Amino acid sequence: MTSFGYHEADITPPNNLPLEGYEHRFTYGGVPSGVNDNLYVRALSLADDSSEFILITVDLCILSNERVRRMRERISPVLGVPENQIIISASHTHSGPITENPWEEISNDESSPYIRFQHECEEYMEFVTKMMISSAGEAHLKKTPCACSYTTGCTSVGFNRRSVDEQGDVRNFFSLWEQPGATVDGLVDDEIPVVMIEAQEQQSFDTYLHPFNPSRIVIFNVALHPVVMGKHSRLVSADYPGYARSKIEETLGDGTRAMFLLGACGDTQPLIATQENIKALDVIGGAVAYSVVAALAQRTYNSSQHISYTSTELKSDHADDDDIPITTFTCGEIAFVAVAAECFTEAGLRIRESSPYKQTLIATNTNGWVGYIPTEEAYAQGGYEVVAGKDDVDVKYLERIVQEAKRLLNLLIE
Repeated sequence: MTSFGYHEADITPPNNLPLEGYEHRFTYGGVPSGVNDNLYVRALSLADDSSEFILITVDLCILSNERVRRMRERISPVLGVPENQIIISASHTHSGPITENPWEEISNDESSPYIRFQHECEEYMEFVTKMMISSAGEAHLKKTPCACSYTTGCTSVGFNRRSVDEQGDVRNFFSLWEQPGATVDGLVDDEIPVVMIEAQEQQSFDTYLHPFNPSRIVIFNVALHPVVMGKHSRLVSADYPGYARSKIEETLGDGTRAMFLLGACGDTQPLIATQENIKALDVIGGAVAYSVVAALAQRTYNSSQHISYTSTELKSDHADDDDIPITTFTCGEIAFVAVAAECFTEAGLRIRESSPYKQTLIATNTNGWVGYIPTEEAYAQGGYEVVAGKDDVDVKYLERIVQEAKRLLNLLIE
C-alpha cells in the first residue's frame, strides 16, 4: 500500500538579506523593499511497504552541493530515512534571499554580497534547515493511503533567450519587452508533466479541530526560468511558481496543495520576464496553473504503486569541477529525475523522450547546484551561460547527464 504525508512552513526572510539572482541589485545595497508573496518549504513523504521517499521543495534561488549535503545529514537521522532517499529542490526564484556565494572570484573580497552578509545568511539558512526538518518530520509521521495519477499540461509562455546570427555569434535576450523585434527561435519545452497524489481513505475521527493531511497534492514540472520579476524589483517573491501554486490550490479547492519542480530551462525565459510589475506574475503563473488544472481532467492512474530509487554522482574529467548528483525515483509508471545543475532545455526533452516510464519529471537545481550545463554546441558558440560558468569545464557534461539519467531509469525498470 502506498501512502503520503505533507507539511509546509513559511520561510519568508527577514528584511536584512539581499535578494539573489542579479548582481545589479548589490550596487544599491540589494536589501528588499518589502514582501510581495511569502516563501515556503514544502515536504512530501511518499512510501510503500518497503521504501520511503522525501521530496522537499524550497522557494530559494540556489543551494550548493555542500549545503544540501549538510541538510540531508541532519534530516536523515530524525526521520530514519537514508540520505539518498531525500530530495531537496530549489525553485530558483530570483526574488528570494541570497544563500550562497556564486561569485567565486570575489569570495574573499569584503565588497562581495555574501561576505558582507555572511552572518545574516548563515542565520537564515539555519532557520530554513530547521523548517525542513520540522516539515519533513510532520510529513513522515502523518501518512495516509493514496493513489497516484499523471497527466501533461501544455502552455506556450516561454522563449529561448539565445539567438545565433548568421556569423554564428550569440546574443542573449533576457526580456522581449525591453527588446522588441528580437528574433528568437531556439528550443523551448512547452509541456508540463503533472502528478497528482490523492488520499484514498478518510480519517475515522472528527477533523474539525484535528490536524490532518491535504486530500490531494499536485506536483507540476515547468521548464521556465523563474525570472518574471527582474533586477529592478526589490520585492521578495516566489515568482511565477508561487502564483501558479496558489491558483492551482484555489481552483481545485480546500484540501489541495501544490508543489513546483523546475525543469531543464538554463536557456529559456518567460515571455514576460524581468519586470517590476507584479501583474506579470499573475499572467505567467495563471497560464501555467490553468494548464495544469485543465490537464488533470484526463489524468491516468498508476497501474502499480511500487517505489524504487537510485542515485549517483557524475564526475568530471576536470579536477576543479564539482560532481553532479543525479537521483532517479519512481512510483509505478511515474519517474522523477533530479539533477544538481541548470541544464539547457535539450537535456529535459531528451531524457523525457527516451524514458521507459509513462510520465517523467526532470527536476533541476535539485540536491545542489553547480551552475549552467549548456550543450556542447553552445560552449562553442559562447554567450552568457558559457561566460557565467567555469572557464575549465567538461563540455560534454550535458550529454553525459542525459546518458546517465537514461541508464538509471532503465536500471530501475529492469
